[in-house]
Amino acid sequence: MLRIFIALNLFLFGLVASESDFELCRQKIIDSNAIEGEEIKIPLQNNLLLVYSKKTPTSNIIKYDEGLGLYLVKDKTPFKYPFKFSTKDSQKVATISKDKIVEGISSSIKPSLIMSSCCFIEAISIKNDIIKKEQIDKFLKSKPYEKDDKKELQKQAAKNIASINGIYFDEDMNVIKIEGAATQYGLKPSDKLLQIDFESVKNQKELSFALSKNQKPSNLLFQRDGFQFFVKLN
Repeated sequence: MLRIFIALNLFLFGLVASESDFELCRQKIIDSNAIEGEEIKIPLQNNLLLVYSKKTPTSNIIKYDEGLGLYLVKDKTPFKYPFKFSTKDSQKVATISKDKIVEGISSSIKPSLIMSSCCFIEAISIKNDIIKKEQIDKFLKSKPYEKDDKKELQKQAAKNIASINGIYFDEDMNVIKIEGAATQYGLKPSDKLLQIDFESVKNQKELSFALSKNQKPSNLLFQRDGFQFFVKLN
C-alpha cells in the first residue's frame, strides 16, 4: 500500500515520467468511463462533462459545436479526479483507449485520448480525425448557448431516443440510458440491441415495427465487445 501511495503522489505532482504512467492514464479512462463505444465523455472540473458524440446528448447541454461534434454538459455523477488538458506540447505522449496503449500519436485505436505521461490530454482521436487541444480550448472558452438554442437541442435529442421498459436506445440501437427496474439486467451504455424475441432490429424504425406486433417483448439479444447475451424481461 505504501508503494502505491508514493507512486500516486509522484504521479499527481508530475515527478515521474515512465511508461508505467500511461497505464495509470488508461486506468483513469476506465474508472471514469471516458470512452464508451463511439462516444467520448471527459469529466472536467466544476462538475462539467466534455462529450464527443454523433448523437445529441439528453443531459443539460451548456453549449455545443456541430462541426467538431463536441458538447459541454452538466455532469450528473461527477468524477472525483477530473481530466486536465496540457498547456504545452509534451515530448512523450501515447494514444490510449480502454484496452490499449500505443506510444506516440497513432491512428490504430479509435476513439482514444492522446495523453502526456502525466495524463494531461493532448488531443482526442476520433474515427476520421483528431480534435486538437487548441480546438477544444477554443470551444471551452466560447459563450454558452441561449435558452432557445437549448430548447432546439433538447427537441433534437428527443428524436434520437427509443425505449423498451426503461432501456433507452439511439438510432443504431446502442443503449444510451438505463432507468428504474431495467437496472437489474446488468446492461451498460453502448451495449447494442440485436434482436427482440428472435427478430432482428437494426434501427428505430425496425424497433417500432417489432413493438407494434408485440408490445410486451420477453427476450432481448444484446452484443457487448463481440460477446452476445440474452436479457429476459420481467
